[in-house]
Amino acid sequence: MAQALQCQVASAKDDFASENETVHGDLAAKMYGLAAHNLADEMYYRFLNNKGGEYDKK
Repeated sequence: MAQALQCQVASAKDDFASENETVHGDLAAKMYGLAAHNLADEMYYRFLNNKGGEYDKK
């Protein structure tokens, strides 16, 4: 399951960066891509570290 999530995260990063490149220009696309990359990494690491289910209890 973690491998599938990792593939989805990578795909989402690429899609988000490429869509914004045509709309906002190169610099904005890089900034949005970096933000998406950081968010995706945070979500993935929370998934990996959710041993006790603390994120599911909210």
